[in-house]
Amino acid sequence: MTLNIFENVDRPNPSNEELNTQRKWTRAYIVLLIIIIASVIYITMLSYRTDTTTLEKPTLDVYAKLPKSADCLCTNLSIPYHTFIDFNPQFHEVCKSHFIEPNGEWMSLLYDSYTDQRHNKRNLRTFQGMAIFHFQAIQAMCRMAIMAVSNELTLFLNSTLTTVEILEPDLFEKKRNTTINNFCFNTMHSNFLYPLQLIRNMYSGNGLISALTTNWHPVVAHEATSGWIYMQAEKYNLSSCNCATMPGCVEPMSLELNSGSN
Repeated sequence: MTLNIFENVDRPNPSNEELNTQRKWTRAYIVLLIIIIASVIYITMLSYRTDTTTLEKPTLDVYAKLPKSADCLCTNLSIPYHTFIDFNPQFHEVCKSHFIEPNGEWMSLLYDSYTDQRHNKRNLRTFQGMAIFHFQAIQAMCRMAIMAVSNELTLFLNSTLTTVEILEPDLFEKKRNTTINNFCFNTMHSNFLYPLQLIRNMYSGNGLISALTTNWHPVVAHEATSGWIYMQAEKYNLSSCNCATMPGCVEPMSLELNSGSN
């Protein structure tokens, strides 16, 4: 073996005795390096040895004490949400109040106020003239909300969580909260916000007139020999919102006092 890794670069022509010594050290170094590498490989193989232990139907306490590397496959891959989620929806107090009872005293009072405003040709765009329609709308929205939430909740609780193995507590909590938030968001948008936006856009885009002419009203123009009728869009908030271009104009409702002032 002529390999020499301990060659002295400052002495290009060493003696035979020195050269033999360098070669002996080279052989010893290579042998020692091989032994060290083999030992490291052997120890590494021993440290990564896998022992498999099977536990039949462990309890939750036993599973909690297992290492995180343990695999626990689920017997049931699909678990209905109603087995671990309990919903108790709370609706606005007005939905259970006497203010929206169909034949209640409050609704009758509002209807009498509306008929009085109309028969006496007073301004209908006051609380006395329009409150009956607002509370009828609230009544319809409460009924629709209760029915929609009940139907959506039944479908949601009968749907399933699918997983092939047990989820870690923090991951399960995060997945459950995300599912509940998505359910609330989708229920609100699909049953209320989207239909409301559709109705507004349909009325605005097609020039449909509301029953109380709150968005458009007819104007009769007369001339000496003829006349015509055209539609004019309502303007609210000191003309900053025009129903011809914006479908969602709103304005506070005035209250007509007995003295006639607003």
